[in-house]
Amino acid sequence: MKKHILLIAGWSTPVTAILENDYEFSYLGDFFDDEILKNAMYKKEIDTQNCALCLFYAKQFHKDKALDAVISFNEKGLNSAIIIKEHLDIEGLDFYPTLVTKNKHLTRDILSNSKELKIPFMVTKSKNELKEFLLQNKKIVLKPKSGAASRDVIFIDNELQLNSFIKNIDLIDFIAEKYIGTNKLYSIETLSFNRVHSIFSTSVSILAKNSKYSIQNHIISPAKIDEKTCKIISKCINTFLNSIKLINGIAHTELKITDNKAYIIESQTRIGGDKIYKSVLLTTGYCQINEYFKYLFKKEKFKKFDFLASSQVTCYACIILKKGKIKYINTEKLKEINEIIEYKITVKKASYIKIPKDNANRAGFVYFKTKSHENINKILAKIRKAIIIKYDDNSQYFIDFKKQED
Repeated sequence: MKKHILLIAGWSTPVTAILENDYEFSYLGDFFDDEILKNAMYKKEIDTQNCALCLFYAKQFHKDKALDAVISFNEKGLNSAIIIKEHLDIEGLDFYPTLVTKNKHLTRDILSNSKELKIPFMVTKSKNELKEFLLQNKKIVLKPKSGAASRDVIFIDNELQLNSFIKNIDLIDFIAEKYIGTNKLYSIETLSFNRVHSIFSTSVSILAKNSKYSIQNHIISPAKIDEKTCKIISKCINTFLNSIKLINGIAHTELKITDNKAYIIESQTRIGGDKIYKSVLLTTGYCQINEYFKYLFKKEKFKKFDFLASSQVTCYACIILKKGKIKYINTEKLKEINEIIEYKITVKKASYIKIPKDNANRAGFVYFKTKSHENINKILAKIRKAIIIKYDDNSQYFIDFKKQED
């Protein structure tokens, strides 16, 4: 008899992976495409962040045709997935690691018990305590206890900036951390079964310079790293995943490296955004989601691997514009750049551009592939010339892609 999987929130890739592994599936989600979901046994269009309602429908599906597993690869479906798993006692996301990584305060609490992983942090309670923490650490990061896409994450290095930011927030919802001084942010994509943690690939995000927000300028996959850095990453990731008690599942973990030491920034028990999961497939030939379903009911056959060999390089170049009203925009010449896989521009003529404060409010992206890291800057230069933007003051704006070695 075929295994029955409940997928919460998703798109075509997880559905394809489920069917390729010869499972049946049902679906709960606000993405609803009848063609993609035509093979679903049961389906319901629903707000996946409403855990009680998701549990109600999961129980109905389970009663009619027993579920064997519940899974979500989407930020919005994680909480519902772990609650359904616990209630129905079936396979799926590990409850404790998902709970911990969804809350940055809990994550930091756990890491504070590890000499290798801890970063100075505090739960924000008062303005005076924050000022003292800033004084001790010179530069800090304020971030919400929960969230994604770097929403409401801000870098602070002076008291004036601190006073301005905390006027508009409830301090109880935030934590403060010591800023780790590098603009390179590594993303590590892993798959674990029976506490065996394997690394698919490592990408590197070059963060926008001179910004008080955590905005990614472009993301390169795989990162160009040496053997020593690989060992630093591998040791850190294994220590971290064991610390949060991850037994089975996918994880997307972000870290920084400075002075030959890795520091965990955050992690989630899901795939990475900004096409990272697609980059893993294009560069290594392995689909994280398909590999998860392949071993979900055959965990004993899972073998450890680290840093899969790559045949090419991808780059997700983020479109970040200056403040002002757009008078003219033309992207037709992007079609002449053969390396481009996909691009999306979310602004148009007469759009008023605000300075982005997180990774969800950029003006679009250009996603491309090439044979080597050495070609990336050349292609970024082509893209820069191909996007023609003029503002109301008749000034022409060229997107500032940071060089990969910055």
